[in-house]
Amino acid sequence: MTHTRWTEPVITCVAPKIDEGYYKSVVETNRAHRLLTFMPTGFVSTYEYPLILFLHREGNNEQQIKKLMPHLSRRNYICTGLRGTVPMYREDGRQGFGWDSQAGLSDELEEYTLAAIADCYDRLPVHADRIFLCGVGEGAAQAYRLAFSFPNKFAGVIALNGKLPKNGPLWRLSQTRKIPVFMGHGEENQQISHAQAKQDHKLLYTAGMDVNFNSYQTTEKLQPAMFRDMDRWIMKIITNDGC
Repeated sequence: MTHTRWTEPVITCVAPKIDEGYYKSVVETNRAHRLLTFMPTGFVSTYEYPLILFLHREGNNEQQIKKLMPHLSRRNYICTGLRGTVPMYREDGRQGFGWDSQAGLSDELEEYTLAAIADCYDRLPVHADRIFLCGVGEGAAQAYRLAFSFPNKFAGVIALNGKLPKNGPLWRLSQTRKIPVFMGHGEENQQISHAQAKQDHKLLYTAGMDVNFNSYQTTEKLQPAMFRDMDRWIMKIITNDGC
């Protein structure tokens, strides 16, 4: 399956005050999609920041980056949270959002992601060669799909307590081998087993990919150690890229 529609989307957004914090914006594709963007402390307009595109776990929304960024870094990155394309209700009755996980990479998510990147390019100093995808839980499968479908667009993919999608993400293998992968997984994860994550790691490693696998004494919950390791991993890539 090949996607080629990297077209310029129509963008509407609220220009943020450049200061540390979280800023809302909206991008238009076939419909309006919300974004939440974290701006780092000590923002320098002349510096091209790495960009992290964040795909939340099922039942959550783009607000999940508020739990991520304080543990990851307040200075090193711009981070934009995407909202799941499928509305749903959680067990507690509150509305959340998910991803169409059975359909492969949907046109809607593809266009939404491109619009989010273009939105950041339009108003923020983002380094074009330092765009990372980070997915949590079910969002990890979508991050894999995006990275492996467009391997030249992303500097790395991060899967936290997630798994590889079933419908063959390793197309374009000669190009996907260039994408570094960070996997962080809870040893007591009851939703996606640690054994499943280790199988995914073995598959990627056997395919010749640069994959970093880390285990943590937790369930499906995220913990600060994951973010510390993720920060070091990203900064190592940035330091070694010669830019």
